[in-house]
Amino acid sequence: MSLRDTIEGARDEAKVTVDAMAKKSKDGSGGDKAVPAYDPFKSGKSSAAGARPAREAAASVRMEGDRTKKNPATMTKEEKKAARAEERRLEDKRNTAYDYMLKDNPEYKATNKTWWILLGVGFAMTIVSLIFTYVLGNGGMGLIALIALVLAYAFIIAAFVYDFRKRRKFRKAAEKRLQGMNDKRVAEYVKEQNEKARAEQAEQEAAKAAKKAAKGK
Repeated sequence: MSLRDTIEGARDEAKVTVDAMAKKSKDGSGGDKAVPAYDPFKSGKSSAAGARPAREAAASVRMEGDRTKKNPATMTKEEKKAARAEERRLEDKRNTAYDYMLKDNPEYKATNKTWWILLGVGFAMTIVSLIFTYVLGNGGMGLIALIALVLAYAFIIAAFVYDFRKRRKFRKAAEKRLQGMNDKRVAEYVKEQNEKARAEQAEQEAAKAAKKAAKGK
C-alpha cells in the first residue's frame, strides 16, 4: 500500500470518528445544536453517511495489504524464517531473469568478446610483470616488468571504460524492464526462458548425435 493510500485511510478514519462524536453530543444534549465536525486534514463538514463508503474502501485496502505482507513484529520465528526464504527465492528469480534479459540481447552479447579480450590481456600483462619481477629477478628485466605492469593497468582500465560506455546502457535497460514486472510475471518469464534453454540444448545434443552417427557410417 502506498503512502498516499495510508494518508487517505487515516483521514477517512479521523473524519468518521469526529463526526460520530459530534452526532453523539447532539443526541445527548436534547436537540441542542451540534458542534461542527472538524477535519484535521481538510476544513469543511462531512456526514457519517458520506464518509462510510470511503472508510470501507480504506479498510479493504488495508486488508489487501495485510494479506500480501504481514507485520514482522507479529510474526513467529518460523514465519520470519519462511518469509526470508521466500524473499531469497524471489530475489534469485529476479537475478535469473536479469541474466536471461542480457543473454537474449544480441547487442550486449556482441560486446562480450571485446570486453573479455581487454580484461584478459590486462590480467595477462599483470602475470608477465610478476614473472619478470619475482622469477627472473630485477636485473635488466626491471624495465620490461614495469612496461608490462603499465600495459596491464592500461588494458584493465580500458576494459572498465568500455564496459561503462558500451555495456552499462544495456544493463540499465534490463533493470528498468525488470522493475516493471511483478513477481508472478518474473516467474513466468524465467519459466519460459528455462524451457527455451532446454529446447535449445536438446537440439544441440540431437545435432551432435546425428553428426556422430554420420561419421560412424
